[in-house]
Amino acid sequence: MITPEEILQKVNEHCTEKQYTLNDGFRSKFSEKFAEANPDVDITDEKVLNSIKFNIDTAFSAASKELKMKDETWKSKESEYLKQIETFKKKNELVDPDAAKKKVAFELPDDLKKELEEIKKFKEQKRMQEKRANVLQIAQKKVREDLKSNLEDVLNIMELDYSKDENELAEKLNSSFTKLYKDKIGDIRPGSSNSNKPKDEDWLNGVKKVQIK
Repeated sequence: MITPEEILQKVNEHCTEKQYTLNDGFRSKFSEKFAEANPDVDITDEKVLNSIKFNIDTAFSAASKELKMKDETWKSKESEYLKQIETFKKKNELVDPDAAKKKVAFELPDDLKKELEEIKKFKEQKRMQEKRANVLQIAQKKVREDLKSNLEDVLNIMELDYSKDENELAEKLNSSFTKLYKDKIGDIRPGSSNSNKPKDEDWLNGVKKVQIK
């Protein structure tokens, strides 16, 4: 019987490979629903894996389109609100001709304040998602291919200051990952093209001799 944990592992691997920024909540819910809908499938079946990848690709595409539309909407609103602010300033100056010189403060309507705050939060969320993806991509260059999904797991539980440089954050991620995994799996660094191919002599030397009577 397939488990949500098995599906989640495949989802994380695919998201890491494709650099998808789908949040952990969505990944977990998808894994649970997929397991409920397909309880008897084999996780190693290529058709099952392709189905998982297709669903994740579709979800990310939809999320990206929604994000783009929301971004365009916020940009339009921001432009409109900035015009309103200028209008408030001019009205304030009409009431007091010396307002510009005095830098008299004016109060924005509550609804306008709320909308501007939402725009600010949205922009910050988008910036952090993009920076997180960049940090992961940089850090993955120093990690073996089979450990990349584990690297993202470590990133998910770390609290990083995204105001810092991406390379600095990637270095911190690699350092934390090394501390957690090096004693268990050895060298985490990616090897050369020949590093995983033992020489014939070394392999033969490791073969146990059998005494023939």
